[in-house]
Amino acid sequence: LELSFFYISSGINAEYGGQVSGEVAEVRDYRFLAWFACLCCCWPLGLVAVIKSHGSRDCVEKGQFEEAREKSKVALFYAIASIIGGIIAITAVIYLRRNLY
Repeated sequence: LELSFFYISSGINAEYGGQVSGEVAEVRDYRFLAWFACLCCCWPLGLVAVIKSHGSRDCVEKGQFEEAREKSKVALFYAIASIIGGIIAITAVIYLRRNLY
C-alpha cells in the first residue's frame, strides 16, 4: 500500500549514538496512506493514523525500531478503518438519498 520506507544500515546510528543490530531495519510509516485516509475518508480516524505515522517516523530516527513498528501497525489499522468508514458513510448517504427522494 505504501512505498515510504526507512532503511537503517548496520553499524552505528551516529546522530543518537545508538547501536543498530547487524541487520537492516525496515519500518513502513504509511504516511501517504494516512494522509489520504484523513483527507478523503473519515477524517477523525485518519487524523489518528497521521499522528501515529509521524510517531513511527520519529522512533525510527531515534533508533527505537520495535516501538516504530508498533506505531506503524497502529497507523495502518486506523488508516484502513478510516477508508472503510468513509466507504460505508458514502454508501449510506447514496442509499438514503435514492430511497428518500
